[in-house]
Amino acid sequence: DDCSDTHVGVRLADFCARYEQVTYVRRTENGGFIEACYTGLEEAAPESNLLLLNSDVVLPVDAVKKMKAAVKDNPDIALASPLSTGSYTLALQLVPGHSLEELNQWMTKEVTPRFPTVITPEGQCLFISRDAINRFGFFDRVYERGFCEESDFGMRVALHGGRLACFDSFVVFHEQSASFHHKVRDVLYEKNRSLFEARWGDYFSYLAKFHQITPKLDELRNAYDSAFQGDYPRPSEGHKIEDVLGGTLQKSVVKRGAERAMSLPEDSDIVFVLPSVVRGGGSLSVLQHANEMALRGERVKVISLSPVGGGIYPSLVEVLDITPEGLLELPWSEQRLIATFWSTSYPVAEVCRRNPRVQGWYYIQDYEPWFHHGHSDVVQAAEKSYELGLQMVAKTGFLKTLIEERHNVRVHKISPGIATDVFYPGQQEKNAGRPKVAALYRPETPRRGSRELLEVIEVAHKMMPELEFTLFGSTGGLPQKLVGSVRLAGKISQRDVAELYRTTDIVVDLSHWHGFGRMGIEAMAAGAVPVLSDSGGIHEYAINGENSIICDPSNPYKAAEAICNLALDREYRLRLREMGISTAEKLTESRATDDWLNLLNNNQRASSGIHCTSTRGAYSHG
Repeated sequence: DDCSDTHVGVRLADFCARYEQVTYVRRTENGGFIEACYTGLEEAAPESNLLLLNSDVVLPVDAVKKMKAAVKDNPDIALASPLSTGSYTLALQLVPGHSLEELNQWMTKEVTPRFPTVITPEGQCLFISRDAINRFGFFDRVYERGFCEESDFGMRVALHGGRLACFDSFVVFHEQSASFHHKVRDVLYEKNRSLFEARWGDYFSYLAKFHQITPKLDELRNAYDSAFQGDYPRPSEGHKIEDVLGGTLQKSVVKRGAERAMSLPEDSDIVFVLPSVVRGGGSLSVLQHANEMALRGERVKVISLSPVGGGIYPSLVEVLDITPEGLLELPWSEQRLIATFWSTSYPVAEVCRRNPRVQGWYYIQDYEPWFHHGHSDVVQAAEKSYELGLQMVAKTGFLKTLIEERHNVRVHKISPGIATDVFYPGQQEKNAGRPKVAALYRPETPRRGSRELLEVIEVAHKMMPELEFTLFGSTGGLPQKLVGSVRLAGKISQRDVAELYRTTDIVVDLSHWHGFGRMGIEAMAAGAVPVLSDSGGIHEYAINGENSIICDPSNPYKAAEAICNLALDREYRLRLREMGISTAEKLTESRATDDWLNLLNNNQRASSGIHCTSTRGAYSHG
């Protein structure tokens, strides 16, 4: 523990206390990667080999067993790294629709390891033999906080006859640079790379001529791609609501593709269907559920009906983008197929109609008819989605009650979950400077309350000019009178949102309604006090005056006054903060996944299948 935040240290200590074989060491100062490695080296048994494993790496089953076997059969290996989903030189990327465990099962069955010589083992997952340490030393501290230190060590080992290898018997998952913001990473890398080039540039180039790893890996990559890169009909544009309204998916129009495409559902027990993958909200909830299920060994898939961009969320299950028509044509058998938005409920219901053994589910994260005010045909289709016969699941009592009362249907409830490995407390109790406030700013989505937010900011800034506002999301449309009063962070990743919250005292969400109110609970988990509009699912966790402030955004003066009172009364704010942290600790992704799996395993659908109701402007089944 390289002097992490206090609450991270508590979690690490608690984790280590549960396992006899784990030793917990906390450094009193953050020294960076190299110093952390030296600390580990000092604690390790003097005769043992070492494995350096970054905190953003996930090992597949039997990885350590495979490494031990490789070293036993190849005792000349001094340094070695496995293939990785996040590597610059040893990369093997998951194909869409495939999971880390499935990839490794295929490698165990189909690949004969050769443990080829490489010139760049990587520190994310690095085996170092004790003999290499005794003969060649360890990382050079001139590389300070990290980057290029393992390459430098590798050159030293190779120069004196040590073997550098790749464990091509398995693949690890690596998020890449989770400890560094990309700007910090780039500065550190460029500084250290210039030193490495000055020391080893010529020798590195010389070795590269004789040990070209790329052709060997390309052979493996091509074999993997040809085995699993199915001929799926991929969407070229976003999932269209008009297709649902017009009933264009009434008949299948896609011819069955390659054998891999035909076998997709057979590789899975649980399949989530997203309309698209975006940076926040419902998409992240689904990907978090899928990750937790995959870690537990569940055969889970995530499908998107729109093209998928890269780098949105680190997923152990690569999202497969496929057209709605393609979804219908897959050879389904007995999967649990889960719609995640109203427009995905229709193709899911159609799959169930055609394949009676498929269990149809509908994961409700908001009341989506309210999204489409003024578009009566869309509102009607969204309302009818609750009457298609799918088994419905909501994450808040608010949504469960609302839908049961409005649509006379039964809705199961699960616990909401948050990514506590991403959203964990900062050190706001040490902030004695200007109070900091963060909020989502998305004027193109009126229900997120950006108009009300700007009104509140204007009033609050007049009441308390020292308030520092940071808005993330959009960067346009800010009134001129507020330019200079707020900082616009633009679109940022989930980890960057969490880091913003950890350095913020107050987080404001004035949405017109909340299906759950993810911003509020994530703010609590990160140690900030949320100020929330009084609507919807926030009452699942928010208690006014105890762990949050709940206000009426239609009165900007009252809302601004609440923010200013929180900012001025530090003792009160910190008391709410502690209660918020305690509340968030109960809403873990692990608990939410427990609920999901209990539901899916204990609610077996009748063998006759669900009844998919025909609705005007949606599917008609003739």
